Amino acid sequence: LLQRRGEDPWIRHGLTSRPHGLAAALALSLGILGAFVAVCALLAEGPAQPVEWGPILRLLPQQLVFVALQEEYFFRGVLQPALEREQGPARRILGAPLGRGALAAAALFALAHLDPFQGIDPSRLLTFFPALWFAWLRARTGSIVPAILGHAAANLVGLACFQAFKIKFG
Repeated sequence: LLQRRGEDPWIRHGLTSRPHGLAAALALSLGILGAFVAVCALLAEGPAQPVEWGPILRLLPQQLVFVALQEEYFFRGVLQPALEREQGPARRILGAPLGRGALAAAALFALAHLDPFQGIDPSRLLTFFPALWFAWLRARTGSIVPAILGHAAANLVGLACFQAFKIKFG
């Protein structure tokens, strides 16, 4: 359908090979991940434990291909641009055009992380906040690739923090 309208579906869905604004995206991403680690340290009930990085890093291919790629393609590649078109003009936030469509896609992302078969855990709705980061990455760079990398990094850093600080939600 996009091709019939004269649009390139690869670009519309954020699969461009030339993302822009990568320095800003990397700087914000490192800041967010650092803040997340700091919050985890504050929530820790005791001293940090050593992290076993081997098992965590072995999850990287799985996180990239079976989690981040699929979720980011749908939520930031397809849904976010469609909702942004329908919701009207966006505001520039740290150099990225974000509007109500990005907020709606982030909310749907959070709702999709609820698992009614294992009982509703409200802490799963906290995925709304990283979803805003991923939405910003998509809008700032024009590509879902930085959002995919940020998503996988967030999941792996989260696993490391939960291991190091013995944090449990739910």
